[in-house]
Amino acid sequence: MLAGAALADTVADLQAREQAWVDALMESDLAAFDEIMHPAFRLFRTQPEDVAIDKQAYLQMSGMNVSCAEITSFDAEIIAGDVAVVQLTMSLDWQQEGRGPLPPHFELIDTWRRQEDGVWRVLSRISQPAHAPPSGMTSKCAGPARTDG
Repeated sequence: MLAGAALADTVADLQAREQAWVDALMESDLAAFDEIMHPAFRLFRTQPEDVAIDKQAYLQMSGMNVSCAEITSFDAEIIAGDVAVVQLTMSLDWQQEGRGPLPPHFELIDTWRRQEDGVWRVLSRISQPAHAPPSGMTSKCAGPARTDG
């Protein structure tokens, strides 16, 4: 198990990879997403009508317009040397063509796998809308708190 400086470096690497995801959202950078995602990536959204989205389907989504995105909380746990789980919250000001504005706050659980080349790639993401940023946190992406239960 990792300890001390090695653990801090690993957590910092994971935080940088999560920030790279945010940056890719802001820039609509499909090449960056392709590099961040594990080949077997799956996105699971918690809304009943949603289905799992694989890497290819994610990279083919179009019409996303993100004007603000930020991580508002971050917690990483190394499960085994090359597997980590990150729980985070994100606030966004975004919309999708044909759907309009999307929920501004999300709770996410990401499973990361460190590859043979030493690079962490996200294997799965579970995403669910949240009512607001975590207690005591503010967001520069000042979307309103949800009131729809």
